[in-house]
Amino acid sequence: MSAPAGGQVLDVAHLFRALPTAYLVVDPDLVIVEANEAYLELLGRERGDLLGRWTFDAFPPAPDSLDDQGRNPLQLAFEEARDSGRTVPLPLFEYAVRDLATEQVLTRFWSLIICPLTSPEGDVVAVLQRVEDVTDYVLERRQARADVQLGRERVQAVEGDLYRRMQELQVAQGERERAVAQLARLSELAMALAAADTVAEVERTVVRAGSQVLGAESTTLVSRAEEAGRPAWRLSDGDGGSPGSVPHDSTLPVCETARAGRGPHRPGTSGPDGPTVRAVLGHDGRHPVTGSAEGSGDREESWWVVLPLTTGEQRLGCLAVSWSRDQRPSGVQEVLLQGFAAQCAQTLARLGAREVERRDAAEHRRMSAALQRALLTSPPESEHTQVVVRYQPAATAAQVGGDWYDAFVQPGGATVVVIGDVLGHDTFAAATMGQVRTVLRTIGVLDDESPASVLTKTDRAMAHLQLGTTATAIVARLEQDPDERREGLTQLRWSNAGHPPAMLLHPDGTVEVVSTEHADLLLGVVPDSARQETVHLLPREATLLLYTDGLVERRDQDLQQGLELLAQTLRELGADGPDLDTLVDRVLARMLPPQPEDDVAVIAVRLHRQDRPRPAAAGPQRDPGDVPPEAGP
Repeated sequence: MSAPAGGQVLDVAHLFRALPTAYLVVDPDLVIVEANEAYLELLGRERGDLLGRWTFDAFPPAPDSLDDQGRNPLQLAFEEARDSGRTVPLPLFEYAVRDLATEQVLTRFWSLIICPLTSPEGDVVAVLQRVEDVTDYVLERRQARADVQLGRERVQAVEGDLYRRMQELQVAQGERERAVAQLARLSELAMALAAADTVAEVERTVVRAGSQVLGAESTTLVSRAEEAGRPAWRLSDGDGGSPGSVPHDSTLPVCETARAGRGPHRPGTSGPDGPTVRAVLGHDGRHPVTGSAEGSGDREESWWVVLPLTTGEQRLGCLAVSWSRDQRPSGVQEVLLQGFAAQCAQTLARLGAREVERRDAAEHRRMSAALQRALLTSPPESEHTQVVVRYQPAATAAQVGGDWYDAFVQPGGATVVVIGDVLGHDTFAAATMGQVRTVLRTIGVLDDESPASVLTKTDRAMAHLQLGTTATAIVARLEQDPDERREGLTQLRWSNAGHPPAMLLHPDGTVEVVSTEHADLLLGVVPDSARQETVHLLPREATLLLYTDGLVERRDQDLQQGLELLAQTLRELGADGPDLDTLVDRVLARMLPPQPEDDVAVIAVRLHRQDRPRPAAAGPQRDPGDVPPEAGP
């Protein structure tokens, strides 16, 4: 403690632990003596796991982190600061850490400052390390540079391929100069193809190539599509018309070329795999795109180049370009068109692969959401309580995670509600959550176990089953004896395993944060740890709100700020006395950002004004994950 001006006593230890930047303190032997909360959260460790341990036993270096002589550079930096008494900055330092949940060694990048702490006599008594995780920044910079380089390489590859083809041409100087101009324009279109995100953008680029670069009369792109769930070909013509679809087995000449992956041999062409160049109509006397016969009103006396679009074994469509009779395409134009067709094929293959990934991701999200819904059941009806549940998945995740809620009635008639959160935000976390929830529910529903006993036995079962995870949870039991029932009171008996505190909205509109001075350990840390129980007496019409940390934690605010905001929100929204469903929906709409970064589970309990008979059959209930937009204040 220290007493600054003004006479107030400043708790330096508390101040150190509350600092938002991560700090670690070691003694001259490099044994850890203190770490603040930001450091523990950043490294995902518990204070009890670190204090008293030699730093590099607690954080052993990966083999790749050692220098050529087998030394640990980070240890050398600590020793230099200790021995020299000078601050040692490491603006960018790569040091692998072990993920305790998965036992995987993760490469991380850090910005470190290692500073000696000296006594009044000038002796180094400790070494302070300031830590910032800059991994995301480093990886984003690397990815940005890689993306720029990849784009340059693609453009260079296309330009190089087209230029090599141009060099092979034995044409007059005038035609060569025209070809160079065409090559420059075609390179711009190749860059547009490389940046295309949709087939429609590819179609527009192809039309530009036919009219601006090759001077063609019409250009048609044939690409793979689906029609009513069946394979089809999408035809986009060079006259700017709307694209249409035809069945995959269509007998149109362009469709036959697309299916075969090669064009038929015609006199004057380079061979069976070359473009089809032919006067009058196209393949077998039929128009290549419409399939109509000669003399049927289609443009006659035309020259056509029909090229299949393939990459490897994939047959992606074809490209059909036509010129009038007096503008027969030159050899240069044919070669340019072949290079451009290859670029079209690569672009269509890329877009096709992206569409497959998008569909797979959508199916994964659908299955993940179904799994989550199956694990989160509807709450039971009670004669003296109303229970409302909600589940809001994170916007950018696979819509599953470790958050859960539960509610059940014990044999003695008490209602038990549970909120919990298993470490992680993926299908593995969801699966593990299902196991923990099932264990806790089974223990709680078979006998009139107290909340502390339910958590203790769940912790032991997790250790025995070797689930290898940690979880936070609150178990709360609502019970009455005959005297309390007559007086309109209900006992809230609860126990907390490292979870954010519950909130109580009293009938008079006041809000109480339900917490204890010392929170118990998380589940999965020390199976036999002692657990506390606390009892509150609640009047009728009181409301209990349990929630997971996604409701109150944000990157731009600490937990305490989130708790204060939630309490204020409950006071404001509860003032009008809305029904419980409306209150919970409005709280979620007010507290959550448009794109939630974390899953949120909520379970709310309201004591009825008077006991009500349990309904004979439950009516339709709102989907627990359905969070409507905020209505009203």
